[in-house]
Amino acid sequence: MGEKWFKDGLRFRCLPGCTSCCAEKGWVLFSFLEAGAIAEYLRTTVDKLVGDGTLVEFPRCYSAKQTEMGGCRFLKDEKCSIYPVRPVQCSTFPWWSEYLCNPDGWAQAAKRCPGVGIGPVHSCEEIEAACKLVQAGRELLGT
Repeated sequence: MGEKWFKDGLRFRCLPGCTSCCAEKGWVLFSFLEAGAIAEYLRTTVDKLVGDGTLVEFPRCYSAKQTEMGGCRFLKDEKCSIYPVRPVQCSTFPWWSEYLCNPDGWAQAAKRCPGVGIGPVHSCEEIEAACKLVQAGRELLGT
């Protein structure tokens, strides 16, 4: 494999109070273990979260049901209500392959997120480690 275009690292900082990535339309997929951790954090059960329509169950994973506006159901009062146990998909944003494939992909991430391109430089090694975590999660979920 050739040299990564981001070999010198990339700047990113999650901005306090920013919920841009949470408010967008799209599926937030997570494992059965993550669903259990979320339910425990919320002091309920996964079955109750599915029953009340908060979660959608798929054969190999769960997803937070989107709000009418298309954002994440766990976004409450402009904050993530499950932040300490948020899924890997959330905690690894923006280190997703679709944003790291080339500079144009990174530019697309910047359109979604005001923290892309600012803050500390994350090394190529840090970014690749996050990418491996994302890939392992996608393989586990069958996505």
